[in-house]
Amino acid sequence: MQDFNKSVYLLLTKAEADGTLGASSTGNQILELAKQAYAHSDPAGKEAVLQKLSSLQREPGVKFPTNYLELLESSDKG
Repeated sequence: MQDFNKSVYLLLTKAEADGTLGASSTGNQILELAKQAYAHSDPAGKEAVLQKLSSLQREPGVKFPTNYLELLESSDKG
């Protein structure tokens, strides 16, 4: 989970520096990181990923697709 948090932090820092913080591509990149972390986590780790995405979604400038939970859960089935 620390790797996921660090990756998200680095991605957001880069997006802020590049001026792309509010871009949908930033949310999509975070979602891709979350899919990987979710698929390789135990139930507690999966809950931590969901909580992180939930907190990020409340932040201005971070946008996810409306069906991001479905996308995340579908990554765990493959």
